[in-house]
Amino acid sequence: MSKEQQKEQPEEQQKEQPEEQQKEQPKEQQKEKPEGIQKEQPMAPQKEQLKESLKLQKEKQRRNTWILLVALLSVFLILFLVQRRGTRVTDPDEGLIAVIQVDGDILHTMPLGEDAVYKAQDSSGHFNLIEVADGSVMVRAADCKNQVCVKTGKIRYQGEVIACLPHRLIVSIEEEFNTRWKTN
Repeated sequence: MSKEQQKEQPEEQQKEQPEEQQKEQPKEQQKEKPEGIQKEQPMAPQKEQLKESLKLQKEKQRRNTWILLVALLSVFLILFLVQRRGTRVTDPDEGLIAVIQVDGDILHTMPLGEDAVYKAQDSSGHFNLIEVADGSVMVRAADCKNQVCVKTGKIRYQGEVIACLPHRLIVSIEEEFNTRWKTN
């Protein structure tokens, strides 16, 4: 081999080595630099957009939750007010009466505009003392064990009920014409 060939050979080897090294270097560089780093740069704005859209979605969910809560509370308030809208019994001209029933049979009716006391007594001697005063009705005394009818207190509105289960007694407030209709 001539010197030129030797020079050429090392140059060729040198050329081959750098090409191999060049081929290896990008692989090494690729190994050193994870793929995520290369993708993060173009995706950084996309991530920010995703974060912003997630924030907006959360805000919308919160807002929608509050709207739903307010709507539900409004519906319940309206239903409560409609239920409690019953006629006030303090005005005697309103035509409300207390209906006293035992075993489903009407024993007595009492207008709420007039103060009165009625003693409902069964054949075995058990009693309930029912009082109408100031536009309301209540069971003042009873000889049952649990005293639920006495503890119920005063009722004033149409549709309210006092019950004494041991004596099978029901005291309810109704409109006068409804009771007349039932008895005829």
